[in-house]
Amino acid sequence: MRAHPPATSALGPSALTVSLALLLGASALRALLLPPSAPDSIPPGAVSLDSLHRGEWWSALTWIFTHRDWIHLGGNVLILLVGSRLALRSLGNTHFTAIFLLGSWLGALLTFWLRPDAVLIGASGSALALAAASAALQPNLNLLPATSRLTLSARSLFLGVLFANIALEFSSRLLAASDIPALHSQAHLVHIAALLTGWSYVRTLEHLRSRHTQSQPPPPQAPLDRFLKDQIDPLLEKLHTHGPSSLSRKERALLDEAARRISPPRP
Repeated sequence: MRAHPPATSALGPSALTVSLALLLGASALRALLLPPSAPDSIPPGAVSLDSLHRGEWWSALTWIFTHRDWIHLGGNVLILLVGSRLALRSLGNTHFTAIFLLGSWLGALLTFWLRPDAVLIGASGSALALAAASAALQPNLNLLPATSRLTLSARSLFLGVLFANIALEFSSRLLAASDIPALHSQAHLVHIAALLTGWSYVRTLEHLRSRHTQSQPPPPQAPLDRFLKDQIDPLLEKLHTHGPSSLSRKERALLDEAARRISPPRP
């Protein structure tokens, strides 16, 4: 099971809109109300084991919406805006919010387990978890323009970013004395956990939905003309626009079913 029907929700702002508003609003308030932080200081709202031991329970949430500067914020907003739309459209607000929070929280747990002295800020865990969820929904989707001779599937990009962060984390431990800033970032473990969280969340949800579907009696077949108009015509348009690699396993099965119903096997 790969594709999900568009999720319906009550009228109101989407979880993506709320997330972006919170990120931008928190950063704007911090810029207006607080003086700029020194490069090596701990920004207000950051989370650490020390902050939690001091009873600052709110830091478990505020760190996601705290960023060191506008460049840090802009990068996370861009990933969230571009990478999460498929997850929102396919899964709906509830699952979107769950992945948003779990991506950061599980990333923080892994980081504090392996780096107890870490201090964390930023929404990169949430953004990457949602991007990974989108990749899990359409792993064969080609992310490059259809006119390009090259292909880059969503699965390949997911694996590339995952292994890049694993390599950076190992490099930071092997080259602890180096002065390369990228190797000393405390976000690598957050990114690793977030990517695995988003991908695993969708795969688990697909497995549960598949089991539920198998336990239900099969619905009666729709008339052939309505079946072709409602389900096959959109797939043919998608095939023409994005190429064969954009089709999920379920969508390929629908095309096979259409071929059998149009030309049934001879006795």
